[in-house]
Amino acid sequence: MIDAVRARPALVTLVVMLLVSALLAPGVTAQDLDAVTRNREDIEVRLETLSRQLEDIEARRANVEDAITDLDGERAALAEEAARVDEQLQRRLREQFKHGGPTVLAALLSGDGVTDSLERAGLLNALGRRDRTVIERSRALTLQMAQSAALIQAKQADLAGIQAEMQALSAQLQSELAAVSRLEKDLRSRKERQMIMERGAQNGTYACIVARPYHYVDSWGSPRSGGRRHKGTDVMAQMGAEVYAITHGRITSMKSGGLGGIVLYLWGDDGVTYYYAHLRGYASTVHVGKRVEAGELIAFNGNTGNARGSSPHIHFEVHPGGGSAVNPYPWLRPLC
Repeated sequence: MIDAVRARPALVTLVVMLLVSALLAPGVTAQDLDAVTRNREDIEVRLETLSRQLEDIEARRANVEDAITDLDGERAALAEEAARVDEQLQRRLREQFKHGGPTVLAALLSGDGVTDSLERAGLLNALGRRDRTVIERSRALTLQMAQSAALIQAKQADLAGIQAEMQALSAQLQSELAAVSRLEKDLRSRKERQMIMERGAQNGTYACIVARPYHYVDSWGSPRSGGRRHKGTDVMAQMGAEVYAITHGRITSMKSGGLGGIVLYLWGDDGVTYYYAHLRGYASTVHVGKRVEAGELIAFNGNTGNARGSSPHIHFEVHPGGGSAVNPYPWLRPLC
């Protein structure tokens, strides 16, 4: 069961990577969204299975810890018994010394301990059968307990290793689940923002360019400083509000400076260039050349450039065929 779980990370990662890369391309369909949902549900099932396996390992680990506790108790009991045996042997040696004289005493003092002295002096035969049995049992139990302790500690280390591995896999699956869930949420919100338009120059899939709440009026041609005339529509929104691609297309330029401050150009699949100005910043996924779809997050609302100090807003322009600007208000009205 554990081997099967160990084989999953590379496969799950590959599936998620392929799925995410495929779904980040423009043109989200209901089938795409269903695929993300199914993948998320599959990962949730794997996480549930993994949780049960982790519970099983925890139970096995607890059993090992109980066994070690019992072993420590047996060792303590053995130590007490060994101490009693040692005391008995010392009494017997003292008795032997009374009868055997200096020879026995020299044998006793030449060893590292009572038992060691008895073995090297050959005095074990002088003890009774009962004493020898106790000594032999003490040695056997000591060796057995040491071997058992080593085996149990090795088993505990093995279980800890398996548990750490499975916890790492669990963290990986949790991360992938979060990524797929975020993608699913993003796709759903994009789908909700998208609208099919077949009206004059607007032919394709479109979305409002900023998150609610927002406000704008038709200010095309209104006077501006330096004798200029307004060549766009100012969409007022909260500072840092999400800014979206108006349609499927490719980001052709990202600049900072001048009157527009932080700006972005989007070349739509409909042959229109869209200009966003006074942005606070770009989405982390955005770069020049990136393909985006209608309603995809591309930037954040701000008041950079000559809008500094004023209310945050997007200065939005529409350039059909990449040429001169036209009034964006009719383009925005059906969408926002």
